[in-house]
Amino acid sequence: MTDVTVGKDLDKDVVRAYIAGFLDGDGAVTAVIEPHAGKKFRFRVRVALDFYQHKDNVKLLRYLRKVFGEGSLGRSIRDTHKLSLRNQTTLKCILPLLYPFSRIKRNQIRIALRILHTAIRGENDLHKVARLADELSSHNVRSRGRRKNFSAMIVSSSRND
Repeated sequence: MTDVTVGKDLDKDVVRAYIAGFLDGDGAVTAVIEPHAGKKFRFRVRVALDFYQHKDNVKLLRYLRKVFGEGSLGRSIRDTHKLSLRNQTTLKCILPLLYPFSRIKRNQIRIALRILHTAIRGENDLHKVARLADELSSHNVRSRGRRKNFSAMIVSSSRND
């Protein structure tokens, strides 16, 4: 997705407000800390934007994919389908457009944008974004009981070297 696409498809406040409301109700803003052999510090933090919908309403997810100009559409659990956006450059464009209209996911968007705009120049930067990913997780209802302090895995990994 290019900046031109974002400007063209998300140029109306009504579309932004609709998508932000949909995200607030049936979406998720997450950050994943994952090992990555190609990275200098062996880990990366990736932001993801997911929208969920019952299989009978999958055309709504197709509409969102068309608006965004990209996204992976597939089955989630049971009769649910999911549209996932993982392109970090795309998310840097989309999230600021949704932020003013979001009510429930506003904190998650704010934290995700901090992660996306932090350059990883050293290990301290990686630790910073990993802590932000943990903070983001604490705002997500489904993550509260399952995901705790994954930034610690980066710290312990770097101490083992």
